[in-house]
Amino acid sequence: MPRGMGELIFMALEGVAVAGTLVYGWIKAARPVRRQVVPLLLLLGAAAFCAAAIDFLHTRSAPSSITAGLLGILEDGGEMVFLSLAAAYGASLALRGRAPG
Repeated sequence: MPRGMGELIFMALEGVAVAGTLVYGWIKAARPVRRQVVPLLLLLGAAAFCAAAIDFLHTRSAPSSITAGLLGILEDGGEMVFLSLAAAYGASLALRGRAPG
């Protein structure tokens, strides 16, 4: 198995478990709630992309190369930025204190 594939497979299986929960919640949610959740899902999807796809490229790049360094920055920085934005968006929804629908 190529280097990094085990981690990618684990993340995919973990993603399926999380996605199942999100899909169930999406089906049960009212339309106004769905509209509010879309930005959160996009931010979480971007963080997942950084955690999986960019991490895979990072593990496949030559160690101690400029490419590895740049991919490491993109991976970790992207995760931090997108998860920080997701947390801020969730907090803003909670602080507004109004339930849609």
